[in-house]
Amino acid sequence: MPKDPRPLLTEASYVAVGFSVLAYQKAQVRRRDFESYLHGQVAEATARVNRLTEDARTRIEPITDIAKLLAGEAVSRTEPLLPGNRSDEDRSA
Repeated sequence: MPKDPRPLLTEASYVAVGFSVLAYQKAQVRRRDFESYLHGQVAEATARVNRLTEDARTRIEPITDIAKLLAGEAVSRTEPLLPGNRSDEDRSA
């Protein structure tokens, strides 16, 4: 009489489930490792962007200060030349 295949099939299914659990756990470990790697990369990129932003600010501030001074100078030099200005009225009187 042939041997009953049920115990063999049961054991094979247990092995298959065991391998599936191990594969799932390995995938979880890889996911966590990759997540940790990405967090590090994001932190590094954020720090670099912050440094570059600060560098740009320190380079641009003097330029904007000069532009403001030049704009003020331009206004003060052209204002007397505009019609209806007090100095224009004083000259005609």
